Amino acid sequence: MVQVEDGLGVIVPCWLCGSLVPVKFTKKDKPYLVCASCGIQTFIRYGKAEELLIAKVKRYQEGK
Repeated sequence: MVQVEDGLGVIVPCWLCGSLVPVKFTKKDKPYLVCASCGIQTFIRYGKAEELLIAKVKRYQEGK
């Protein structure tokens, strides 16, 4: 499940606890997640993971 919220950007579930987490971006525009519920940080570093995240967002936006 991926959500695109106005003003909040992209929201995805934490892969560890399932809480909804906003996708943030580094200075180099790499996506990452920091879950406030469980404290895990996930950094998406390689092209394939970025492609999968973008594809999920696009599928969500098209289904809206």
